[in-house]
Amino acid sequence: MVVRFFALWVLVLCCSTSYAEDSVEIPLDQIWANSMPGTKKFSELNTQQPLVYEIREAIGFTQKDKDAKPAFAVLGTGLDALRGAHEVLVNKKKPRDTFPPGSEVSVVFFAHETQPYVHLHKVERQGKNINIYYRFVPHEEEVTERYIAIIPLGKLPDGKYRMNVIRSPDAGNRLKKASEEAARRIVCGSFSFTISEQGE
Repeated sequence: MVVRFFALWVLVLCCSTSYAEDSVEIPLDQIWANSMPGTKKFSELNTQQPLVYEIREAIGFTQKDKDAKPAFAVLGTGLDALRGAHEVLVNKKKPRDTFPPGSEVSVVFFAHETQPYVHLHKVERQGKNINIYYRFVPHEEEVTERYIAIIPLGKLPDGKYRMNVIRSPDAGNRLKKASEEAARRIVCGSFSFTISEQGE
C-alpha cells in the first residue's frame, strides 16, 4: 500500500513539474504594440510609422452584429512581422495557416476602434496552447483608439498550435464595462496554425 502511494505521489509530482516547465510567459517588453503600457513602441522600428498608420486605418470600426476577425500568424519578427501584418490587414492577403519548421513566427493581435483602452495583460505558452490575455481599461477621456500588437513566438516545434484570445477582468470598476457581445466585435478572435514541412 505504501509503495503504491509513493509511486502515485511520484507520478503526480513529475506531471506537475512537467506542466510547470511547459508554461512560458512572453514578457510584454518583447511585444511591439501601439498605446499599450509595458510594450515596445513601433516608433523604435525606425521609419515604419507609415505601415502602422495604414494598418490602423484599415482596422477601422466594428461592424454591427458581426464578430471581429481572428488574430493571425505571420513569418518573422519585428519589422518583417509588421510588414506581414500590413499584407493581411491593408492588402487583404489571406493569412497563412502553415509555417515551415525552424521559422520565426509572430502573432498579430488587433482591436477595432473603441473608447475604453485595450491593453495586453499577459501572454503565455503552455505546450501547444498560446494564451493572449487582454483587458479593457475604462476611462473618462473623450478619445478612441485602434490597436495592433506583434507578439513574437520564436521558433516552435512541429505541430498544431491553438491561439486563445482571452478577456481578463476589466481594470477599475467605477465606469461602464464593455459587454461580452461588444468585446467580440471589438477584439480579434482565437485561431490555430501549424508548423509543418508542408508550410515550405
